Amino acid sequence: MNKVTVTTSWDDGHVLDVRLATLLKKYNIRGTFYISPKDREFTSEERLTNDQVRELAKDFEIGAHTMTHPRLTDLGEKEAKEEIVSSKEYLEKLLGKPVTSFCYPAGYYSPKYTDMVRRAGFTLGRTVERFATCLPKNSFSIPTTIHAYRHWSDAWPILKKVGIIKFLSCYVHWDELAIQLFDEVSCTGGIFHLWGHSWEIEKNKDWERLERVLKHIALRSTVDYVTNAQLVSETKNMQNMQKTVLFVTPYFLPVGGGLERYAFEIASRLQKDYQWRVVIVTSGNCRGRDQVEDYNGLTVYRLSYQFKVSNTPFSFRWFSRAKKILKEENPDIVNIHTPVPGIGDVIAWLIKNKPCVVTYHAGSMHKSHSCLNILVWLYEHTLMRVLLGRADSIVCSSDYVRFQFLEEYVSKSRTITPAVDTSIFKPAPEKKNARPTILFVAGLNRSEQHKGLQTLIEAVKILREKIPNIQLTVVGGGNMQSEYELRVKRLGLENSVIFTGRLQGSALVEKYQQAHVFVLSSRNESFSMVALEAMACALPVVSARVGGITSLIEGGETGLLVEAMTSTDFAEKIAQILLNPKASAVLGKNGNTKAVEQFGWNSRTLEFNTLFLEKLHKEKLHKIRILETPVRFYPYIGGVENHIYYLSEQLVKLGYDITVMCANEPKASASESVKGFQVRRLSYTFKIANTNITLGLPRALWRSEFDVIHTHMPTPWSADWSALVARLRKKPLVLTIHNDMDKADFFGKIVTWIYVRTFFRLLLRSAAKIIIVNMEWRTSFKKTSHIFERYGKKVIAIPNGVDTEMFKVSAEKTDAHRILFVSVLDEHHRFKGFDYLLGAMSEVRDHLSDIKLIVVGEGQLLGEYREMTKKLGLENVIEFHGKKTQQELVQYYQTTDLFVLPSIEIEGMPLVLLEAMASGLPIVTTTVTGMASEILKYKTGVIVPPRDSKKLAEAIIEVVRDTTERKEMSSRARSLVEEKYSWQMLAKNLASVFEEVSLYEKK
Repeated sequence: MNKVTVTTSWDDGHVLDVRLATLLKKYNIRGTFYISPKDREFTSEERLTNDQVRELAKDFEIGAHTMTHPRLTDLGEKEAKEEIVSSKEYLEKLLGKPVTSFCYPAGYYSPKYTDMVRRAGFTLGRTVERFATCLPKNSFSIPTTIHAYRHWSDAWPILKKVGIIKFLSCYVHWDELAIQLFDEVSCTGGIFHLWGHSWEIEKNKDWERLERVLKHIALRSTVDYVTNAQLVSETKNMQNMQKTVLFVTPYFLPVGGGLERYAFEIASRLQKDYQWRVVIVTSGNCRGRDQVEDYNGLTVYRLSYQFKVSNTPFSFRWFSRAKKILKEENPDIVNIHTPVPGIGDVIAWLIKNKPCVVTYHAGSMHKSHSCLNILVWLYEHTLMRVLLGRADSIVCSSDYVRFQFLEEYVSKSRTITPAVDTSIFKPAPEKKNARPTILFVAGLNRSEQHKGLQTLIEAVKILREKIPNIQLTVVGGGNMQSEYELRVKRLGLENSVIFTGRLQGSALVEKYQQAHVFVLSSRNESFSMVALEAMACALPVVSARVGGITSLIEGGETGLLVEAMTSTDFAEKIAQILLNPKASAVLGKNGNTKAVEQFGWNSRTLEFNTLFLEKLHKEKLHKIRILETPVRFYPYIGGVENHIYYLSEQLVKLGYDITVMCANEPKASASESVKGFQVRRLSYTFKIANTNITLGLPRALWRSEFDVIHTHMPTPWSADWSALVARLRKKPLVLTIHNDMDKADFFGKIVTWIYVRTFFRLLLRSAAKIIIVNMEWRTSFKKTSHIFERYGKKVIAIPNGVDTEMFKVSAEKTDAHRILFVSVLDEHHRFKGFDYLLGAMSEVRDHLSDIKLIVVGEGQLLGEYREMTKKLGLENVIEFHGKKTQQELVQYYQTTDLFVLPSIEIEGMPLVLLEAMASGLPIVTTTVTGMASEILKYKTGVIVPPRDSKKLAEAIIEVVRDTTERKEMSSRARSLVEEKYSWQMLAKNLASVFEEVSLYEKK
C-alpha cells in the first residue's frame, strides 16, 4: 500500500487559532501554526498573546510568518531580511526552542526571498500553491493541497482534478473538494496538505465544513499525521541539503571534562534541533587501533596516539588519517575546540577552502613552576597563532578569554559561555548528606594540579577544628590520585576525605545534590562548567577570584570569592557557608535562579547555529553593525566621549556590533577592545581649534563594514565625511548633536557662520535621524535653531545618561563643606565659567570659613588659574587635583557636598551634572545648561544667571548653610536620575532608532 501523509497548516496567529487547535486535537490531527507576532492587519486583541502561543506550542509546531505580515516582494531587501530574521528570533526567544518552518505571507516570494529564509536558519518555506499531492522538490517552496476557502480562480484546476460531473459541487463547496482530493491520495499515496486561516473560517461561517473534513481524514491507521517540519524531514531533498559540521576535540566523552561536555552538548543539539550532521574527530587510545563509533547519535572518530606530553596526545599518523576523514566526510564547516594542542592544529593545517571556527575554552596554558612552560610559550607564540589566524571566527568561553588572553583577535571573536541542562542538574534537598559536605570536581592528573586540590585538602585540616564531622568528596580521577590519597592519610584525614573516581550522569548529579558547598580552588580558570552545574543544583560556591570566574560567581550573591590562594582563606569562606545554613540557602537559591535564567543550552546552540550559517554564507544574519565616528574618544574624558562609551557598552549587551573610529591620542593604542566593542584609532595629521584633522579618515570610513553610521556634533570633519560616505555607500546616517557650535573666537564665529549655512545643512539633510540630547534647547541654539525647524520631523531627543551602579550616594558624608568642579581647563572650555567661579569664591570664603573648592581637570589654562588663585588669596580655599580617571572621579563625587557648574554658554546636557546627581550632590548651575529646567522642576539645586559671580556666590552659600534642604536635594537628585537617566534605558531608545533606520533602503 502506498504511503499516505497528512499535514495541516494555519496562518497569521489570530486569536481564533485557539478554537481551531481544540478542533484539531479532537480528531488527533497534527499541524503547524504560522505566527506573525505583530501582524499589522489585526488589532492587538485579535492577535494571539504570548501565553496563547506558548500553550499552542505544547501540541503543535510553531512556524514563523514574518513579524508584521507584509508581502516580502513589496519590501526592500534589507527590510525583508529583517522581517524574516526578527520573526524567528522573537518566536525562539518566546518558546525557548528552535523555530525552523517559515511561510511566505500571501504566498509572495521569489528565489531571492527563499535564499533569505534559508540563510536565516529555517529548513522549509511554505507557499500557498495548491493541488499538490506529492513530495516537494524544494524544501523552500513547499506547496499545499487544498485551502479551506473557495477561490474563484481555481475553476480550471478543479475541473481537471474532479471532472465535469463533480465540478459544480466541488467548485462551490471547498469541503467537498477537500474530501475528493483526500480520497484520491488515499488510493494513490502521497501528501494531503490542508491549510487556512481561523479568522477566514469564522468570517465565512465554515466551522462545520472544516470539522466535516477533519472527521473524514482523521484516525486512519494507514495514514501518518505530521507537522510541516516532519513532512519535509522525510524528503530526499532535505537529506541532500543537510550540512555537515566537523567537531575536533582533544578528547571526547566519556573521557574528558568541561571542554568535552561543552562540545557534546552543542554537537548533539545541533544535530537534533537544527538538522546538522555532526562528525567528531578526537584522540583515542595510546598505540591502539583507530575506532569509528556512534556515540549518542554522533559519528565519532577516535584516532590512536603515539605519545603524550603533559595532557597533550599526539601522533604523526594523524596527518594521513585526518586527510582521509576530511575527504570522506567532506564537512561544510569545521569547529576546533582547544587550547589543548595537537589534533586541532593538524586539522587546521589540512582543511582548505572550508570555514573554520575555533572554540577557545581557557586562558594561557602556563603552569606554575613547570619546565613545560617553555613548550607552552613556544606553542602559544607559534602554532597557536597559526591556528587562530586561520580561523574565520573564534568563540571564547568567557569575556575574560576574549578581552584579556585573546585581545588581539577580538575583532573576529565572540563569547558563548558554557551552559547547563537544568532538567538534569537540579536541587534535591531531601538528598543532602547528614555530614556537612564539601564537593570538589576535577581531573586528578599531574597536568591538572592547578585545580588546587592540595590547597583544599589543607583547608579541610583547618576546618576540622571547627566542624569535626566535615567531609570532602573528591570526584575525578587521574595519575596523581594515589599521591593525593597518601597526602590525606599523612594528615590523618582518611575519615574526612572520600575519593569517588570519575563520575558521570546521574551519579555525578547526585554528588552535587548531596553536598552543602562546592569549592573551586583552581589557580587558572576562564569559566567553570562544574561551578555552573553546582549552581544549577542550588549549591553555594566558594571560588578563587581568578580569570573569568567573576562573570559567573557574584561574591555575596551566588557564592563567596577568595582573594588569596591560601588554605586558610578557603577554610574561612567555607566555614561562613557551612556554619550559616540560612545564608547558604539564599546563595544556593540565587545561583539556581541565575543558572536557569541565563545559562540554558538551547540559547547557546542557537548562537552556534547562527554563527555557522554566517560563516557558510559569508554574511551576518542578526547583528546590526554600528560605526560610531566621534572626533575623540576614550581615554580622552569629556561629555561626548562618555556618552558614546556608556551607550556603546549597553548596545553591545543588546546584541549590536559596535566599532568606534576616532583620531588617535597620545599613549593610546591604534586598536583595542573596550567593554565588548572595538575602538579603531587613526593618526591625526594636524589640529585646528579643537578638531583633529585626520586625512586618513575618508579612506578608513570607505573601507569599513557597517550597517549604520552614528556620528556626533558639534565638532565638524568626522561628521561631514561620515555623511558623505554614508550617502555614497547608501547606508543610513544617524546624527547626534550634543551642543551648539557658537563657542569660538571672532575668526571661529565667521567659520561657524559659513559652515552652518553650507556643510551643516547638507549634514542634516543626509541624516535619517537627528538626535539632540535635550528637546527644549532645539529652539535656543544661536546658529542652528532655524535649521531644526526645517528638519523637525526627523529630530528626536535622547538625553545623556549616567551609570547608576557606578555613581552612588555615599553612605558617609563628611561634615566639611567641600565644593566640586569638574572640567577640562583649556581655552575651548572657558564656557564652563570657571573664571566666574573664581570670582564667586572670594565672597563665599568671607561667609564660610571652612569652605573648600576641589577642581578636577587639567589643560593649558591650569597655570593661569593657579596664578589667579594666588592673586585672589584663595590658595587655602581652592585645590587643583588634576586629571582623574572615571573610577577616581567617583570618589570625588562621594566625598564632596555640592557640585557647581557655572556655564556661560548653552550646553545640551552635561554628563557631570548627571554623575553628580546620581551621587546625591545638590547642584548649583546656570540657566543655560540643558538640565536647568529639570533641576528647577525637581528641586535638586539652585539655578543662577550666567556670568554673575555675586548670584553664584549667594547660591553656594545658601545651599551649604541649609543642611536640611541640602539632604532633601540629594535624595531628589538621586531619584530623578534613577527614574529618567540610566544608560540601560537610553540605550534601548537608541537601539530602536538603529533598528528603524537600518530598514531604510537608500535609492
